[in-house]
Amino acid sequence: MIDESNDGRNEPGDNALGIKATPNWHGETETFTTHEYIHGREVQLKAVFRKYPSIEDCAKDYAHLLIRLPVYAPALAMIVGRDPAENVDYLGRIMPLREAYTRKIASVYATNPLYGDDLVYLIRECVLQGFELHR
Repeated sequence: MIDESNDGRNEPGDNALGIKATPNWHGETETFTTHEYIHGREVQLKAVFRKYPSIEDCAKDYAHLLIRLPVYAPALAMIVGRDPAENVDYLGRIMPLREAYTRKIASVYATNPLYGDDLVYLIRECVLQGFELHR
């Protein structure tokens, strides 16, 4: 949410994760200018995004996409059945398996070839993995 929403300052349609509307989306949409990478070059273009009643609905939809879409299966196979705590060192830092998972997920939906690295950096710097450990 931090990267996709400009540190939470820009969440149009409560779509804090920047989920685009595909043809199978039957909910409300909004069109915005976005930055994409095409053939290695950053470009601005208009894209249609999903619109949600709340950020919570956005997060639930994102989780549903990660679990249900076959393109995410290789990434999920990396962590299914593992205790989240086993991927964090004694200082609470993310470990290589979690980093690899984050990069693999990002490679499916992001056009920026460095987006996975950006997410790993944000997770490390913002200690986001702590939210998962303190249920």
